[in-house]
Amino acid sequence: MQLSHDQVEGTPDDHGYVAVSYGETELVRHRDFQHNRNFRARFELCEDLVETVAEKIAPLLAPPSLPTFIESNIPTKAEFIEWLAIEEAKLKSKGAAAA
Repeated sequence: MQLSHDQVEGTPDDHGYVAVSYGETELVRHRDFQHNRNFRARFELCEDLVETVAEKIAPLLAPPSLPTFIESNIPTKAEFIEWLAIEEAKLKSKGAAAA
């Protein structure tokens, strides 16, 4: 996680935003999260933000799916099976390295 602070305060009604990003993808933004009027609701707001982040990040973290034989451009089934075994081994090794 990387904290980034915006020095610009904005107007009295337009300040205190919080955004959560994954790489270049913004997952969630709340425009007045840190505003005083939301102080009492901060725990609910946090739960809502975390829930949204979880929903939006899941597809970004999912392993890529391999194409079926029909979806591939591999000419023969035998070549496809050979290619598939290699690609599945690569995915397994990436998964083991990430764990």
